[in-house]
Amino acid sequence: MSASIQATLDFLRQPDSYGAGVTQVDVIETHMSWVFLAGHHVFKLKKPVCTDYVDFRAVDTRCFYCHEELRLNRRLAPDVYLSVETLSRDADGKLCFGTSQERIDCLVQMRRLPETGMLAHALTHGAADAAVMQRVAARIADFHRDLPKLRPDPDVWRASLKAEIDRNEGALLAHRQSLASDKVRMLCDAQRAILQSQAAWFDARIREGHIVEGHGDLRAEHVCIAGDITVIDCLEFSRDLRTLDAADEIAFLALDCERLQAPTLADVLLQTYFAQSQDTPPAALVHFYQSLRAGIRARIAIRHLDEIDCTQPALWTQRAMDWLALAQQHQDCISATMDPPS
Repeated sequence: MSASIQATLDFLRQPDSYGAGVTQVDVIETHMSWVFLAGHHVFKLKKPVCTDYVDFRAVDTRCFYCHEELRLNRRLAPDVYLSVETLSRDADGKLCFGTSQERIDCLVQMRRLPETGMLAHALTHGAADAAVMQRVAARIADFHRDLPKLRPDPDVWRASLKAEIDRNEGALLAHRQSLASDKVRMLCDAQRAILQSQAAWFDARIREGHIVEGHGDLRAEHVCIAGDITVIDCLEFSRDLRTLDAADEIAFLALDCERLQAPTLADVLLQTYFAQSQDTPPAALVHFYQSLRAGIRARIAIRHLDEIDCTQPALWTQRAMDWLALAQQHQDCISATMDPPS
């Protein structure tokens, strides 16, 4: 870590950096950001990382995507995403908030949400019910309904889905000492077979206007059910990743609810959403999306083992295995829900 980044982190960890009323700062570190919980607010600093999807090494780039994060997340959480704050160095060389002599970085300022108000917390503590899931489903249906309908080239669209399957397979097979490689190959082969044999499903979704620029990472931990339904942390750094079938997006949230041991509520979510949106995708297509998304989550989990400072390899291996089990479960459901040949 560079000295300048370390100095920035040291500044942001100090309560007096935020003015009166802040007596403690808690820090959460993710792959892409450092998140500082300061009083009633949250300040999010993007890491200077370079990944397959984004290069955040330049300050200008980080600041641009702070503004993108504000713009995009205000679609589903308008009163949560407050501003983009500039971190500068003043004439005396000290770090401060606001535009001064030298811009050091940018941060997204958010209103702090209660942990107990998040859907993931409610599901794991038995505090969610059908009425909650109906409210969430209605909010997402309204969100999707208001988005412009995108019309990607069908061949290119299907190729992009196949590329995700191929990426999953490559990343998972790279850890064949931890995961059953034959099961990974069989799963990915089955997913590719559906993509090829049922091309008409995917082409119809484009033709009927179901492809949108959505949230891109619709998980239970990002949904706040306290008061009006709000959703945070969309994938601001990649338009490609947040461009998807609306049914895929809601299916992913249902999959996450299922992972959190709430399969009945996951079904309520899907049924309500499709009724509200008047969308009727094939049930087998929804299972395909869930199988593919579970494979992506398994890939993300197992890649933790590639980190130099990975301290919990058993945890991430187990998470990958759990996601793969869900992927196979939904893959098995595809044939059971497909219409029999005439």
